[in-house]
Amino acid sequence: MLIDLDAAIVRTSRPGDWDELLERCYVRPIEPGCTLIHPIAIQLRGDRMYQTRSIVGFYCFASMSNYIRATRHSRLEKRVRIAADAAEWHIQHGQIVTVAVGDNAVLSNHDGSVCDVAYDCTNERTLLASLVANRDLKLWERSDSRLLRGSRAAEQVTRPNCYKCEFMRKNGRDYWCAATLELPKPQKCTDFAPRLNRPAGERYVRVQAADIWIPKWSERPKGDFAVPKAK
Repeated sequence: MLIDLDAAIVRTSRPGDWDELLERCYVRPIEPGCTLIHPIAIQLRGDRMYQTRSIVGFYCFASMSNYIRATRHSRLEKRVRIAADAAEWHIQHGQIVTVAVGDNAVLSNHDGSVCDVAYDCTNERTLLASLVANRDLKLWERSDSRLLRGSRAAEQVTRPNCYKCEFMRKNGRDYWCAATLELPKPQKCTDFAPRLNRPAGERYVRVQAADIWIPKWSERPKGDFAVPKAK
């Protein structure tokens, strides 16, 4: 009898729990000769290659925390911390660095307006693009996946809908998100991608910063790091 591992994790994990089992499910190291089962492959500067099931799964790995269950404000703080850690390498090499949330600089090693390296922590996708642009992260996506790069169908979406997403799973009466292994939460979803209904491919393509799709509904933080609304 086959066991649906994703469904088993959803049913047995409790809010606040974090253990090695969950970590292995979001991110797995890529061993020589292994078959990749997740749509995204990543390599941080000086580290080995990993595969991850989703964007928020990457942030669990990068922040070494249960990012998925964190509040929006806590997620923003974790993204700023990730950017600050990445910025240290550039600062050590004499570069001028700015870490920003939208139009607000929250960390910098200079007082001017021109910098060599900039990180935008406004949301998960803007920071991903910054990490790739600054060569802190190498990123690949399965060629038939449009999670990172978006698609024509995705561009037409004005509000994500879990039941139209490729990460929606159902087992009997149980519904859950295969990106987060939790109950669906479509509002401000980072990993939403329209269902393509096609078998998974084996070829992966390199993703550049300009390739990363920023949805129209992307999060703009509220609170201490709030970004002023355009007039």
